Amino acid sequence: MKVSRNAVFTLALSLLAASCGGGASNTEASDASSSTGTETLNAIVGHKNWVSSIQEDPSELIALINEHRPALIALHKGDLSGATNTPNAGTIGRRAQFELSRLHLRLAEVNRYSWLQIVTEYKTRTGKEAPAMLRGYAQLADYKSVSHNDFPEEIHTTLDIVESAFNDDGAGASVPLVIMLSQRTWETFENKVRLYNPLTHQYLASLYAQTPSSGLSDLPALLFSNCATDAVRPRWSGPYRGVPESSLYCTSDGLLAAAGLNLAAPQRALGEEDEPQKAREFVRTLDDAVTAWSVELSKGPNPEGVALVNELQLTAIYRTQSLLALAEALLDAERPRQAAAVAMLAQDLQAPKQINHINSPILFAILAEAKIRTGHARAALDYLEVLVSAFPEVKGLDETVGDLVVLQNLNRQGDSKEL
Repeated sequence: MKVSRNAVFTLALSLLAASCGGGASNTEASDASSSTGTETLNAIVGHKNWVSSIQEDPSELIALINEHRPALIALHKGDLSGATNTPNAGTIGRRAQFELSRLHLRLAEVNRYSWLQIVTEYKTRTGKEAPAMLRGYAQLADYKSVSHNDFPEEIHTTLDIVESAFNDDGAGASVPLVIMLSQRTWETFENKVRLYNPLTHQYLASLYAQTPSSGLSDLPALLFSNCATDAVRPRWSGPYRGVPESSLYCTSDGLLAAAGLNLAAPQRALGEEDEPQKAREFVRTLDDAVTAWSVELSKGPNPEGVALVNELQLTAIYRTQSLLALAEALLDAERPRQAAAVAMLAQDLQAPKQINHINSPILFAILAEAKIRTGHARAALDYLEVLVSAFPEVKGLDETVGDLVVLQNLNRQGDSKEL
């Protein structure tokens, strides 16, 4: 397919201009003279991936832009709901739903850790066991640990209230219904603390995951992702109340594998301990190689492909998504400090608190979870509040974490530095 260079630039700029800001990756060129850096560079330059494929032949991306321009603009700038709800979104809309399921699976983890800490902090700050109502919500949120059939009798009423709205584990629920009910106060604790549905993000992860995957392959499955050449293959049939088993949906590790890291065993590259500096050193080595690779891509023989890769900042997106996949793997491997370090380095430093083509929504969910798990609930709030403006269903979780912050600042007399 032959198109003019001006047409390619018009297509590219229509996407980039619609993105929230024109931020760039935070990679910086440096002298990668070590043997490890040279090996990483050679591996990254040589590995096949969707970015290099577009550079070599941009015709498939141009066809996608022509067919699904509004949905593709939304997906590129991180507007997942917009990409899903755009008329005739087709494969781009289905891809956005996969990303929404991934986002809510991470937010379910934020909610789970928040509630577990609320119960623990209550006892620490007051010297008393948390009331049954709070323990009940914590057990509802902790979907990985116990069967709901084993819940204590005192919280069955709460369980019935929550589940009755969703008709048998959400099987009859719709996404708009779950989002609407997520903003409703379920109960009030001591007449002042509002409690929200603790199952919201579990249900949304499950509902978005039910999107049929047929037809989602080739470039639509790979575009703006950390996947290299493999189609999206999420493992959705998890054991926890229909919640997806894993949010890592690539069948190979792409850029990370080229840099010598296996997502299934990150300790081989990052050490046995949850040491942030080890993670930062890995990212620096990766960034040196990615910077050099970007230079090589810009020398490609196809000027239209080079223009699209450069103008849409596809190398930066591929690099960022790879780091976010690594951060998720580190969270799942009980390494929240390394996860936070990697995610911070994945941010668009020109707009660190803004969803855009570099800062996808899951970045803020990952950082919120990492901060909660390392005892920095107030910092987690900052990241959740970025999401609240784009996803109203995050309101309840934002307030729950806010309650945790207040509780962490209580003294034994019941006074809080936050009040």
